[in-house]
Amino acid sequence: MSFATQEDVFGVIETVIPKVFKQNTEWKVDEFVLGYVRFRDLYNFNERIVIKVSDEVSVGNAVINSDGLIGVVSDIKRDNVYVNLLTSKFNVSVIVNDCYGNLNNGVVNMIDKECKVSVGDNVITSGLNDISKGIYIGKVRKVNEDSLGYVLDIDLINNKHLNYVGVIK
Repeated sequence: MSFATQEDVFGVIETVIPKVFKQNTEWKVDEFVLGYVRFRDLYNFNERIVIKVSDEVSVGNAVINSDGLIGVVSDIKRDNVYVNLLTSKFNVSVIVNDCYGNLNNGVVNMIDKECKVSVGDNVITSGLNDISKGIYIGKVRKVNEDSLGYVLDIDLINNKHLNYVGVIK
């Protein structure tokens, strides 16, 4: 499979990016690399995918689809780029209503109890780690409490039907 012309790629980018970035106005198109899914293990379907990209990327780069963040580049071997999906067990710093928390395996924890969070609130990346600020992740499905603050169950973006993805450098 080959990539389309540069004009086609930028057409895809212009369609995808406004939906994905809810708050990030500093992001630039030249920081975006188009890719397609080469392999997905049926036994670890929600853990990892392997993609082929049109340009160089780095470990820690965010991987998006047309709805928002789906994962992070975890390894690169030859022309295979391995992506840990948000449905696997790794940490992403997030914001819910201007309150910071930690997303791991579809659950946000360490949200201060003084924050106002509700079912249906948007969850976006915070920018406190290698991932750009303002990338949509999902919506709050359920609000619980523990000794450290709120624990939020998140309806993550559907990553079941992935073909083309973008990598944010």
